Amino acid sequence: MCWKSHPVFDTEAEFRFYWLEAKLSEAPSITEVTEYNRYKFVGLPRHSYTTESVRHMLNSPLPFADKLDGILFYHKQAHYQPGTVSPLVGWLKAYMVPEVLGIDVAMAYNDEKPSAYTSLRDKVANKEAVRVRRLEKPKTDTQEGDDEKMETQSRRTSKKKEKVVKMEEETEILTH
Repeated sequence: MCWKSHPVFDTEAEFRFYWLEAKLSEAPSITEVTEYNRYKFVGLPRHSYTTESVRHMLNSPLPFADKLDGILFYHKQAHYQPGTVSPLVGWLKAYMVPEVLGIDVAMAYNDEKPSAYTSLRDKVANKEAVRVRRLEKPKTDTQEGDDEKMETQSRRTSKKKEKVVKMEEETEILTH
């Protein structure tokens, strides 16, 4: 979240995306794998959220060679929150889009749905049940500290789940 020691933590997402694109264009060598750069840095495609833009994106050829892993939704005005779960950021696998957003996607994405997957609601409930079972196990001294960390993270996650994310024009989408 810094570029040459210049922090961008306390800036809005829209500015951070602009800043990243500008900095990547100023240093084209970082987009190549070299002896000194084992990994290349590449900006992900970004779109303003509309129902039509998501429908088009998930029914058209991808603008990159890799397989789509998921879609990351950011509120344009959201500030970066290190180590926390924010209701202003959301992640969906492509096969979840029809269920969550009511937008049709290419059949290939629906085919990627795991056979055991029933719904996002069930997936969240199952994760919560696993978390509760872990908390109910007898604790050792070393586990108590870990359990407290898990409980704190769970409270943050629960707050996120309770909020309905309203996708408006203020949302940016990153795909990869």
